[in-house]
Amino acid sequence: MRRVPDGDGASAHRLCHALQGGGIGDQHVDQRRHGAAARADARQDGEGDDSDADDQKQRRQTGRRRRATAARTTQLEQLAAQINGQYGDVDWTPVRYVTRTLSRAHLAGLYRASAAGLVTPLRDGMNLVAKEYIAAQDPEDPGVLVLSRFAGAAAQMQAAVQVNPYDPGGTASGLYQALHMSRRERRDRHQELLRGLREQDVHWWAQAFEQALVEASGRRQQAPQCAEGAVDAAA
Repeated sequence: MRRVPDGDGASAHRLCHALQGGGIGDQHVDQRRHGAAARADARQDGEGDDSDADDQKQRRQTGRRRRATAARTTQLEQLAAQINGQYGDVDWTPVRYVTRTLSRAHLAGLYRASAAGLVTPLRDGMNLVAKEYIAAQDPEDPGVLVLSRFAGAAAQMQAAVQVNPYDPGGTASGLYQALHMSRRERRDRHQELLRGLREQDVHWWAQAFEQALVEASGRRQQAPQCAEGAVDAAA
């Protein structure tokens, strides 16, 4: 069983026992959507019929996003209850569905205690959760990252167990592989992933971004010249 680092909170130490042999998944709710919804509601209350078309359109879009988020949350709650009712026991709960905010230290302790980290977005950007999971592991006895191939971090984190989240059977197989992986393979995968994080750190990404901007600017400056040449050729 993995040890939760000291100072991560009593609840994290208790959950260390609950997570023995199990995994952890992380789902983020986009707080910006809730903030946009609150701002839209405030404008609606204060402006009434004086709202212009743009504000009305934004309120409609925000309302649709809020309803979609609420529907997904309800679906997750129902699925968790269904799984726990079917597979749980008096001394074991398969899914611990937590929606409240956890401290960074607490969350890092849970990452470290889990045997597998399941990060399976259908579409995502860089996805720092996957990198946080790797950074939190004990190098001598690390957990295994199960990562969606559609996550932005997938290209950089080839040593993760990559799955297609649209394929439930394949995702289940990937999770099974992670939970039954030998310690030697887990260590090898973790070393490769951690080395990639250290080599491509925040400074590397900043330089790569600046270089991409320079190259894009150069291509943009060359584009009108190409267009003028094409017009001259046609004339």
